[in-house]
Amino acid sequence: MYAGRGMTAQTIMQPAAVFFRRTAMATCAVLYMLCAAAQAEDAVSPPAGSTEIPPADAGEPSPEPPQLAEPTMAIPPPLPEPLQPGEIIFESLRKKSLETGKENLMDRYLKDNSSVRFADRARDTIDDIRYRRCRAENTLRAYTAFIANYPDSRHAAEAARRADDLLFDSVSRENSIEGYTLFIEEFPAHPMVPAAAAAIEDLIFDEVKKAESIVAWAEFLRDHAASERAPEALALKDGLEYEPYEKRDAEEGYREFIRGFPVNRHRGEAYSRMMVLRAARVKREADAICAEAKNEGLYSCDFVAFEEGTLRVKIVRLSGEEQGQHLLMGGPGYAEEALRRYSAWKSETIKRLLRILSVISVTVE
Repeated sequence: MYAGRGMTAQTIMQPAAVFFRRTAMATCAVLYMLCAAAQAEDAVSPPAGSTEIPPADAGEPSPEPPQLAEPTMAIPPPLPEPLQPGEIIFESLRKKSLETGKENLMDRYLKDNSSVRFADRARDTIDDIRYRRCRAENTLRAYTAFIANYPDSRHAAEAARRADDLLFDSVSRENSIEGYTLFIEEFPAHPMVPAAAAAIEDLIFDEVKKAESIVAWAEFLRDHAASERAPEALALKDGLEYEPYEKRDAEEGYREFIRGFPVNRHRGEAYSRMMVLRAARVKREADAICAEAKNEGLYSCDFVAFEEGTLRVKIVRLSGEEQGQHLLMGGPGYAEEALRRYSAWKSETIKRLLRILSVISVTVE
């Protein structure tokens, strides 16, 4: 209505602004004077509850009146700068926009006041409203759309991080080797890549464990030598290699295991068991040979021990009485024949004992 008079909205608002500024300044001056007067009155008035000093006697000098501190004026803190009419309007619109979650009020404000000093704050408010909606939905689709539609937003970096986190969450829920592998290929610089790689190793480990295959364990150790699961995988592989030989529990089987798996952790256990079985076998065979030798009339042979490849036996000659009976029964020349037969028997017995597998030498006691 003032267009014909050459007046604009800004020209109309200038007198109102001057009026508000002068009113605020006058109010500050009045408050300042009232505060100063109140402090001066408090300084001069006696404190509450005090009594008057009685007059002195005629012969006594009058006491000196108390020295009162000169009143001081406390400077009140400066009052905040009063809001300008334009700022009041903007803050009202901004608050309403944030409460409703709609940016149309700020959009309209920018169209009508694109060059005013609140334009940047209006754009930031619009940006905040859009990102609040995105956060409220909190889905990978929402963050991806926000980044695509508003790449210059001051919230774009945070939206990208949240999108990556939600993507990894979805991959974790799927919990598959293919999903984790695709995640690593698509986002090689993502901070959750180590976790994805560890998850892949765990899944492969579980699959190999179910298969119970020595070849599969060997492949796992080859491909994941630096994995935290590598020691456990090696232990399970060694166990599978040793299991059939342990079930067989034979001296020859343990010998084959020691030759075939020189670095297996059960090699020492297999060797100890092999030696126990070897000693038992040697004893059985030596006992059998010695039992046959006892059938001779002048001597007998008994097993003593088998240690480190050496077989110890004990040859016992019959007592003199027993020998005399045999001599009488044998007739003339029997003693020489008996001695010859003893030497031959001893030599043959030792030869038979040496033919026992694993016996290196024979010691006669």
